Amino acid sequence: MSAVGTDPIVAVLMRMYGMSNFSFQTALGGIVLPGVVIALLFTVFACLACGKIKRARLTELMQAP
Repeated sequence: MSAVGTDPIVAVLMRMYGMSNFSFQTALGGIVLPGVVIALLFTVFACLACGKIKRARLTELMQAP
């Protein structure tokens, strides 16, 4: 949503300061790709971390210390 609204707002501000031809265009890949990369890295590191966690039975986790 901000990528859609950024172009007109910044263009107006730049016209106020003398830059008459300002264009900000973002491709779909530039919007979606960072989110996909972050989700993928989170998943990879979570899988690596869960391999280091000791397996425990559910009843052991439910017992009070």
